Amino acid sequence: MSEMLLAIGAEVEAIQQAAVDILRDCLNQAQSTGELPLDEDCDNLAIFISNAWQGVLARLKVSRSLQPLEAFIIRLERLLQADHSEDPS
Repeated sequence: MSEMLLAIGAEVEAIQQAAVDILRDCLNQAQSTGELPLDEDCDNLAIFISNAWQGVLARLKVSRSLQPLEAFIIRLERLLQADHSEDPS
């Protein structure tokens, strides 16, 4: 039974990593068009967003409230809309 659980865990991890890879590619594309700064670590940002999203899913299950989702969306929008222009001073 524990071998089956390990196999399931490995498959879930592979699926989650594939989602992170897709998100990283989207962030890299945004970076190449100037929507994200060139010094943004897209690998790290994709992992951060994925981990935060997993936390939201867990909180939604136990809270029976949309507040975790709403807070996530607000913060993610602020994170991705940050002013990335050069400081003129």
